This record gives sequence, C-alpha cells and structure tokens, in this order.
Amino acid sequence: MAIATYWDQVYDFSASEAAHLILGMEPEEDPQQPLPRVRHLLRQMNVSFIDTCGHFRVWVDNPYEYDVLREEHDTLRSEEMWHHITQCSQANSMRIYREYCVSFLSWMDTAIDRFAQQRFSRDAIDYWVELSGVRSQYVFANAPDESSPAKRREKARELLTLHQGNKSAVAREMGISRTRVDQLLGGKAKARKSLRTSWQDPFNRTRDPEGDDPED
Repeated sequence: MAIATYWDQVYDFSASEAAHLILGMEPEEDPQQPLPRVRHLLRQMNVSFIDTCGHFRVWVDNPYEYDVLREEHDTLRSEEMWHHITQCSQANSMRIYREYCVSFLSWMDTAIDRFAQQRFSRDAIDYWVELSGVRSQYVFANAPDESSPAKRREKARELLTLHQGNKSAVAREMGISRTRVDQLLGGKAKARKSLRTSWQDPFNRTRDPEGDDPED
C-alpha cells in the first residue's frame, strides 16, 4: 500500500505512526492490535525512550558531573521531553532551575508508562533510525538536520560562542557529557578538577570577578 503524501506535511508522529511509516505501511487508524513486526519495532522504540528518560534523570541528578552522561542512551526524545529540557537549560536562577528539575523528574516518572501518548518530531525519528540501524522505508528528513553528526558539531560550536567558551554550559544545553562536547569540537577531553576545590558555574549565569572561566 502506498503511503499518502499527507504524511510528508506532518511535523510530529506518535510511535505507532512512525513505526508503520518506517516499515513502509500506511499508519492504521486503530493501533490497538498492531502487526507483529510493528509491535517489535514499537518495543525497540519504547526501550530507547526509557533509556533516554534515564539519561536525563542522570542529567538532572548530577548538574555538575556532565562526564557521567552516556550519549548512546540519549536516542529518542519526545516533544514533551524537549519542552522540559529547554526549560531546565534556560532557567535564569538556581531556584527556578530546581523547580523545573522537579517538574521534569515528575514528568519522567509517568512518561515511561505513557509512551503511546508521546509525540516525536521528524528529526527525532530520523535520528533514532540512524542510530538504531533500522532501514526505514519512509524518509523522515530529506536533508541534513539538527540531529545529524555534522549539525551536532555545528550546534556545539555555535553554543560555545554563545556561552563564551564555557563547555559545561554547552554540555548542559545539549544534554550530553562534557567529554562528548570535547569530541564534537575536535579537542581532547581534560581531566576534571575536584568539585570541592574548583569554582563552578554549571548554569552559566554568573562569572567570577576576573571574568575567567576556570574550567575552560
């Protein structure tokens, strides 16, 4: 069955819609009884979504330790998840950041049981397809997008300029480890300093009196 051109105009998809399109099938109106191959793909996507929730739980629980993050566990972000990530990343005070983190953690507690209700952008599905090695019969992105390796490197460089060389702030905003930021920028990861003796500005909201960032 040919896939209707309608889907080319859709910005985001449910997991069921995406799974059908990946397999070259027109999404069903009633996904309650999916075919075995659709069910198998949905299980893969669900595991990736749960792993990504776990990744960002670590991200929230360890605001100073970006090196504990494992980017390979950040593979499938829903639109709701992006909303919470953006809120935390753009908080303009520690108090607001903590409030957003509480909200994010609460959301993740329930989101893993509401996978079927999540919506995923074209870029998010395209990125997941690339990382998982699944051969998609439907093209979610016709050109390099924000999730492609080249675009991620470009994004890291842009954020480095925006945050005045603060790689920790870049890691926080991209939701990846500080080590991964170094890799994207083509540099060598540095050994981290002791948290008890080093000056920290994990949210890039203040600068030291000299205007220097000791980490970078």
